[in-house]
Amino acid sequence: MILPSMRNLHRLIVSSACLLLLTGCASYRNKNLDHRLQVFESPELRLKGVKNVQSREGQNPDIALALAISGGGHRAANFATGILLGMESTPLPGSGRDMLQEVDYFSTVSGGGFASGAYLAALHDHIKSNSSEDFSLREALLANKERGLYNLRRDYQTSMLVQWIHPSCFGYRDAGNLMERRFDHYLLGSKYRSDGSSLLLGDIFKRASSPDPVRLPYWIANATVYENGARFMFAPEFIAHYRIDRYTHKMRYHNLKGDPLSLPAAVGMKASASFPVLFPATTFTCTPEEDKLNPYLHLIDGGMTDNTGVKTALELLRNDAAPRKILLVIDAYAKNAHPYSSYRTSPDGAGVAFRIMKIGLDAEHLRLRKEVSRQASENSIEVRFLGFDQLKPVLQESISDLKTEIAAMRKERTEALSRRLRREMDWALRKKRLELETVESESENLYEDARNVATTLSITKAEQSVLLKTGQAVINRNKSDLTDLLKP
Repeated sequence: MILPSMRNLHRLIVSSACLLLLTGCASYRNKNLDHRLQVFESPELRLKGVKNVQSREGQNPDIALALAISGGGHRAANFATGILLGMESTPLPGSGRDMLQEVDYFSTVSGGGFASGAYLAALHDHIKSNSSEDFSLREALLANKERGLYNLRRDYQTSMLVQWIHPSCFGYRDAGNLMERRFDHYLLGSKYRSDGSSLLLGDIFKRASSPDPVRLPYWIANATVYENGARFMFAPEFIAHYRIDRYTHKMRYHNLKGDPLSLPAAVGMKASASFPVLFPATTFTCTPEEDKLNPYLHLIDGGMTDNTGVKTALELLRNDAAPRKILLVIDAYAKNAHPYSSYRTSPDGAGVAFRIMKIGLDAEHLRLRKEVSRQASENSIEVRFLGFDQLKPVLQESISDLKTEIAAMRKERTEALSRRLRREMDWALRKKRLELETVESESENLYEDARNVATTLSITKAEQSVLLKTGQAVINRNKSDLTDLLKP
């Protein structure tokens, strides 16, 4: 039985849903009747007109290193942050630098962009402060509890609820603008700057004619064009090619005035994370000369065309002049690859509709490694995959090492001559066996706990801790291989 108040709430929800459906139907048009541009080709990503990222101070110009970070909401964001922390704590022998400092490019999708965005924003602020101390991502995340790790687990999903009561919003279509503002404030740090300035593409990319040096790795957030399914990359040349003129930032309209580098990075971050239906598309006003009847560009989640960011990363490396090229794929994919189900009945209509939105991502992921390895080989690019599946070997090695230590201690205890020494060895053995039990218990849970974090924009502190620990463990597992790969 539904109480009167609940009945009214139910009617409100149903009425709102119907209104959204009617609004969507009213805005439908037959695109074939009014498009004058029959063929539109997206540009190739060449980073024309900007300085060489290898010109950064202290950079090794002989190695081009790109990180492709997959989508996956806060799971991807915090797993990737753990990877970055692990890279920062891994020195490169003979260079005086750590592994993270050698990264030249970030290519991200959805939540993966939260990790690179937070890192670059913190690095940008450190450089701007003219501090004489070396930058530390770990210290930046821990120094300010309100800003650092908290913002990487902050609940951004409430944007979809606040939209109904926020005075600047008028329903679903404006909720994305509210979310973009939250990304800009918290993840990219405008809230914490004295002048309230936003991180711009011009803070990341440096025009070839600019007197300013390149200080940051180049970061490209990937989105998908709603109308034709093309991959859109938030690089200056793409913004110029699509003739983007007007955008929404911090709930207000702004004109680009012909300068792609003045676009706030949060706009690209939000577009890349706009999963269909759940979050509205990012809409730009454009000035297409050949198609003046259609001046709008809608962008949705980049995962619709490439959920790992590898396509853009490969293009970046192909165009880099460095003799050695390396791609690290940070993959927060957590879906099982097995084909069987625990349900006897066929999926219902709603389940099938929701599954259709994700099934393409799963199908692509099944062939990901083989396809990326093939393309990398054709372009002389060395590639490594860093994902949850590498956590199990780490834990198994730890357990194996402890068992070897216990076996050696038992042998030493047996061979001990004095009773006092045997008692001491018994005590040490009890402690070591307790350590083994603890590691076995943690290993059984850590892998599953990391994989089972949902693809959402809200997680708990405990889930974040698991993901950060997982990312660092994966780097430790691959430390020897990666340091050899990046040797000067």
